[in-house]
Formats: sequence, structure tokens, C-alpha cells
Amino acid sequence: NRTDEALAYYQKAKAVKPNYARAYYNIGNIRQQQEKSDAAIAAYEKALEIKPDYADALELKQMLLRGDKASGVVEESPPQLYPKDDEKIVSFASAQSTGSSQLSLGEVESQLAELENLKHSQDYEVVRDRADSVMEHAEASMDQRAQAQVLKGESLACLNEVAAAEQMFEQAKVSSAWKHRALAGLGAIKAA
Repeated sequence: NRTDEALAYYQKAKAVKPNYARAYYNIGNIRQQQEKSDAAIAAYEKALEIKPDYADALELKQMLLRGDKASGVVEESPPQLYPKDDEKIVSFASAQSTGSSQLSLGEVESQLAELENLKHSQDYEVVRDRADSVMEHAEASMDQRAQAQVLKGESLACLNEVAAAEQMFEQAKVSSAWKHRALAGLGAIKAA
């Protein structure tokens, strides 16, 4: 657990994207672990200012305001954009097996959105295994490649493949559009 390193990555993530609520939430978690309740509350309040429906941030803020001691940080619940769905997995696989070496911009965007949803549905193995094929097709767009790298990194981290996750996040940092999530991913690895 390297909280100082993790905190530095979360600070960088919020510097890159000041309205990134998750960075403030994670800063709050670290401050709470350091028993700096006032700083934790301030970070949770900032997360809630950006994203008023951030249930986990609200729960922890209220707990700290009540003076409750946390037995641990509330595990963030990923949004359930849709449940695990074999039809979505089949549609992704069929798009990959069309034999076309190049996907249109719309197809790449659609597959990236599908990977994002699969990750939120906790299909980490599927995301890990399929992100490479999207990255192959997304070579023309640095931001698309970085998005696939971030999704793969987040999934690898959830599968405890930390070294590979760290490598994906390091590669994704070059994209200004995805740098905040790559930095937050590195922060999460350091905090673990």
C-alpha cells in the first residue's frame, strides 16, 4: 500500500481533468485511510459537487460526519449499464470475425462502448481478451487506442494482473482524452 504515490496519481488525474469525480472520491478514500477526516469530507464534497448522485461518496461523507469509524472504504459499485448479456458478446465477436482488416470509425466507437459496458458488467476476462483486437483496428486514432488500453488496464487490475495493468495505463497516458483515467488507474494500483 503506497498511499503517497496513489495520492500523487489522483492529484495528477484531477489536474488533467478537474471535473473527474472519481479522482476526488479516491482522494477522499486515501485521506480517510490516513485518518484525515476533514480532508476526506472535503474531497467527497467535491466529488458530489461534480456528480451529485455519487452514492458511494455521499455514504462515506455522511459516515464521517456522524463520526463513524470506517472498517474500510466503501467499494465503489460500477454502474450497471446492462447486465451480462451473451447477445452483446456475440455481436462483438461477429464484428471481429467479418474478416475486414479495417473497421470504420463508427464500428470502432461502437466496440469501445461495448467494451466499456462489458467492463462495468464485470466481464473483465472478455474485456482483457478483446481489447487488443480493438487496439489493432484503432491504430489510426491515438485516443481510441488509449481508451482500449485504459479499459484493458482496468480489467487487468480487477483480475490482479497488476504489472500488465500498470503497463497499459503507462501507455494510455499519452492521450489527453484518457490521461485522467490512466493516472487514476495507476493510483488505484499504488493504493492497493
